[in-house]
Amino acid sequence: TYLMHGMLHTYKTGNSELCCCAPVANYPCVAVSDANGFISLWGLKPYPWCSDEAIFSWQISADAGTIATSLAASCSVIVTGDDTGAVSLWELVDLFKQARLTDLASSPKNKKTAPNLADYGVPNKRWSSNLHKGDVTSVTITTTGHVISSGVDGRVCIVSGATGVVVSLLCQ
Repeated sequence: TYLMHGMLHTYKTGNSELCCCAPVANYPCVAVSDANGFISLWGLKPYPWCSDEAIFSWQISADAGTIATSLAASCSVIVTGDDTGAVSLWELVDLFKQARLTDLASSPKNKKTAPNLADYGVPNKRWSSNLHKGDVTSVTITTTGHVISSGVDGRVCIVSGATGVVVSLLCQ
């Protein structure tokens, strides 16, 4: 069993409402979004990047009020849905490789130092698309690499994870 360590609301964005979270498959961390528009990665025990601080955070939009209302993660990407109706796919694999952050199968539990992912820049945004009119209420990544999103507009969008192209659109 892996436990979170620390208080999530104590990191650099201050006391902000937490909106959603998702485990990052195959890596000892969880992604969390807050009401200030930040996504952060937090380490899980017993791995070395588990601390009282987020190991990495970035703002999803230059627009000050944009917040991630939904979040999903796989072993190499994070998908966010926000309050403007946008769905975005962020690549983590290059960031993890540069920081030498290894997956659970090969992570040394006794390593004492955590990687500083901020030294390696912001995750690459592979694509972003305004799929909904209003809040995105849910996003998920399928095992085939598709992204499925739903919104307050009653639409369900199925999108190619590789390209961001809509494959199917279901309307209420």
